[in-house]
Amino acid sequence: MHFSEEFFEDEIRDGFYIPGMVKRGWACEMEVLSEIDKICQKYGIEYFADWGSLLATVRHGGFIPWDDDLDIAMKRSEYKKFLTHLSELPDGYEIINYHTNEDYWQFLSRIVGKKRICFEEDHLEKFHQFPYICGVDIFILDYRSDNEKKENERCTLAKYIIAVSDAIEDGSLSGVKLEESLKKIESLSRKKLPRGLSDYDLRIKLYELCEEVFDMYNSEKGKRITQLFPFGIDNPDFSFPSEYYENSIRLPYENTTIPVPLEYTAVLDKRYPNFMQLIKTWSGHDYPYFSTQQKDLEAVLDFELPKFKFTPDLLSKPSAPEGATYKAVVTEYNSALISLLSSLTQALANGNGSEVKELCQNAQQLATEMGTLIEQWKGEGTAIVSCLEELCELVFAIYSGENDGSSVTGLSDRILGAFNDIISRKEVVFLPFKAEYFERFMPYYQKALEDENTDVYVVPLPYYYKKYDSTLHDMHYDILDYPKELHPLSIEDFNLFAHRPDEIYFQNPYDEWNDTTSLPKGFFSKALSSACEKLIYVPWFEMASFTKEDTVPFTNSEKYVTMPGVIRADEIILEEEWLKEIYVERLSLFSGEDTRSIWENKIKVSSVKRNRSGCKPPVPKDWADKLKKSDGGTKKVILYAPSISVLCACEDDMPKKLSLIKETFSTYKDSLCPLWFEDENIDKELPKINPALYSIYSKTRDEFKAEDFGIYDDSGNKERAIGLCDALYGDGGEIAHRVRMSGKPVMLENPKI
Repeated sequence: MHFSEEFFEDEIRDGFYIPGMVKRGWACEMEVLSEIDKICQKYGIEYFADWGSLLATVRHGGFIPWDDDLDIAMKRSEYKKFLTHLSELPDGYEIINYHTNEDYWQFLSRIVGKKRICFEEDHLEKFHQFPYICGVDIFILDYRSDNEKKENERCTLAKYIIAVSDAIEDGSLSGVKLEESLKKIESLSRKKLPRGLSDYDLRIKLYELCEEVFDMYNSEKGKRITQLFPFGIDNPDFSFPSEYYENSIRLPYENTTIPVPLEYTAVLDKRYPNFMQLIKTWSGHDYPYFSTQQKDLEAVLDFELPKFKFTPDLLSKPSAPEGATYKAVVTEYNSALISLLSSLTQALANGNGSEVKELCQNAQQLATEMGTLIEQWKGEGTAIVSCLEELCELVFAIYSGENDGSSVTGLSDRILGAFNDIISRKEVVFLPFKAEYFERFMPYYQKALEDENTDVYVVPLPYYYKKYDSTLHDMHYDILDYPKELHPLSIEDFNLFAHRPDEIYFQNPYDEWNDTTSLPKGFFSKALSSACEKLIYVPWFEMASFTKEDTVPFTNSEKYVTMPGVIRADEIILEEEWLKEIYVERLSLFSGEDTRSIWENKIKVSSVKRNRSGCKPPVPKDWADKLKKSDGGTKKVILYAPSISVLCACEDDMPKKLSLIKETFSTYKDSLCPLWFEDENIDKELPKINPALYSIYSKTRDEFKAEDFGIYDDSGNKERAIGLCDALYGDGGEIAHRVRMSGKPVMLENPKI
């Protein structure tokens, strides 16, 4: 699969910080899924996104930001067919189940790209610089018997077989008692079990028999379907109407698509009541999942993997680099020039013509060099350069005998005054590393601009992408993407270390410790700190609030808080008090409790707030008139986003509901403009699945379009629809989630009302 390098950068989604290595793991899992998908499409094998991956597909259009695994499900008949084609997986791919792994006693399988941690170059290239084991879990769906007595007997037998297997494993069942148990299983299942096997091989046979028991009623295709182990075997309510899984559709998932049950909203309502609610809790495995593998690797290697660590010297301001600054050199030039002009005045008074000529030549050369340096430093148009140009003209006239030099003293005083003005000016430099992140600087940038005694510079930084072994490649530099009014300067045109500004604002705190990117070494935080009086860190991102008790986001905070730039900064500016508490806690854990007061003092909660109101996208010309009120005002745009899933799940209620929705929009057409955003799957799939329902839907939609009081949008441009609307009414899913995350009201429709 193809992923842009930008995909692997750290990112904020839904207010959650996603480290680059987690995204490499995502890509690795999707690589495995793509190979599964190729086989399934080739042989017509049906599968579905399952568990958190189903929720992720429907609600996020990709991974849930705080989740990092990929789950699919197959009906057992499809799973058995898939197993016959495992040889078609690429070299290195393997299946993990109780047949292939001694410690894997589960009734599901996992397809992995490799069964071991691998640092081989070809493997890292194929799996996006991710060396850890990654894969896709395959859960198995079985039909329940419509006969409850038979179903209870099936579940009782399966549980007994599993219990016997577990007892063999823990040593509590052997000898005569084991033989009695095996005979009981044979009697109930009417299957013969072999004897004389090792405990391990006997357990394999018992698990195979248990799967045969699970498969008992699949040919009957009963009214309900379930995952028998570990859920449905003990919980009859953990099952779904079989029709939910009769059809599938493909929905977007990151940069691909993935099949989901047609009636996915009904499945999600059963699995995750109120599935549109964001719950950032964690269970099932460590986060990130590969952290356990990292610990195991360190145990084998007998040393820690490279990691940024605290040392007390990080709290000391590094010495300024060698080499004169503009300010120091200009000061020297000015002192020499003022002294020379004093000598020139004296020589003129003494009538020493040869000395006057020599001093005029020296003054002109000194003024020219000083002016050139100041233009390098401050640019063109400064008052002092104008004075120096005037001086050059004056000394030439004196040298030529066309001026008596009486104005030298006055001009010398003006040069000194202009020098004091320029030398006392404050310099503030902003170092963004992506154009899209500059808005985080805007309050501080605008405040600096308002000070008439401050010179403000914007100097975007380039950065490199990085392989797992820290090899740098493909420099990214988006200086052309900045607004022209910022007058961005390239790092070649702005000598940061010669300026030695009073303040540097920076956004990238990682130095070499980010998983996927790195600044040029010359702009690491130690160099920046030495190049200014005050180094100020402003994070490039904004997150949703959490506390240290929220395990997953607090775990992730290590990836952006305990970084060299944060430690070395003279001041850290955050926007919320809760975030300061997180930083103080995380930094104190990292560098020792005795440093807590340092962070308490360094970290400031800004009183300057950013303008977070987003701009609406351009409105197409043929839509503009529909947004106008009769009094000249603008109507509120209500995004209506129906889904094929709700249509099918609630087909008995939807005809009346669709008609009512259209009538309601028509009633309020003077103040509201409905934007009917089409689900492409409705026209693509519904005519095949339910022609009668499609006919009703099409009729209502055509009436809406004909009455022409709203906007019908079948462009597929979700960003425009979400940006243009003021609120959403419709079905749960990615669009509703994104509207809500943009801070706009969302009302989910209830077809029964």
